[in-house]
Amino acid sequence: MSALNISQVCEHYIRRNAMRHLEKGSCIIMAAGTGNPYFTTDTAAALRANELKWM
Repeated sequence: MSALNISQVCEHYIRRNAMRHLEKGSCIIMAAGTGNPYFTTDTAAALRANELKWM
């Protein structure tokens, strides 16, 4: 899943969709950062994990 809209490569990040994938037992990969300048992809992964309560 990605914060950037790159539908040819992966699904756009929407929290409820990510939660649905996790509830089904799927593994999700957060890609392409947050879409905001000056933030690393590691920051994005940590933010998304915290947002999903998956840390």
